[in-house]
Amino acid sequence: MHSMNISNFDLNLLRVFDAMMAERNVTRAAQRVFLSQPAVSHALARLRKEIGDPLFVRAGREMIPTAKATELGPAVHTMLDQLALVVGKTRFDPRTSAAVFRIGIVDVREYLLAPLFAKLMREEGSRVRLLVHGFDDANFQAQLASGALDIAVSMPQPPAPGIHSRKLSTQGKCLASQSHCGLTASGDQRTGYWKKRELEERWSMRRRTFSPYRPFSQIATCYL
Repeated sequence: MHSMNISNFDLNLLRVFDAMMAERNVTRAAQRVFLSQPAVSHALARLRKEIGDPLFVRAGREMIPTAKATELGPAVHTMLDQLALVVGKTRFDPRTSAAVFRIGIVDVREYLLAPLFAKLMREEGSRVRLLVHGFDDANFQAQLASGALDIAVSMPQPPAPGIHSRKLSTQGKCLASQSHCGLTASGDQRTGYWKKRELEERWSMRRRTFSPYRPFSQIATCYL
């Protein structure tokens, strides 16, 4: 069994490990902890030597955690959170905090919510940074549990243990109504109506490009 001397252990190595567990990519992990890519690679090499395990194994463009890393991951993440609370004894203040929060928002909701976040931050004079990511509704709870995301805006579903949820809004959608003249017209008129609508929509959208994963920083720039 590998013995580890923690008397001179560098806790910054655990910050790098936690970032790697969340990102599974050296470049993204480096951005997350505000280090260079070589610095993160060096930190991982030191941590591997300290723990006596490869920790992450490359598979294509992704770094897959070993069984040892998977075992350590939740405990390290919890410990870093608790340490942050102990060190930062003062009450959280968005005006003075420079914390970074990772928010997962799916598709078009990013365009609806990101400007609201930017407006609120501007009005509050906040130094907090928000990083908006797209995500898959099927696995976002795992991303929350691992620390890859701090907040997720998603369709309602039962939260996993340890995840707190709150309903933000309720929206209705109208697929068909008697006020739509295409529904009350005769067969030929109805067909002509919907063809005309389709041509009008295609014509109006001919110069538009939709990219639901536009970086938040580009959106926020328009409002700050």
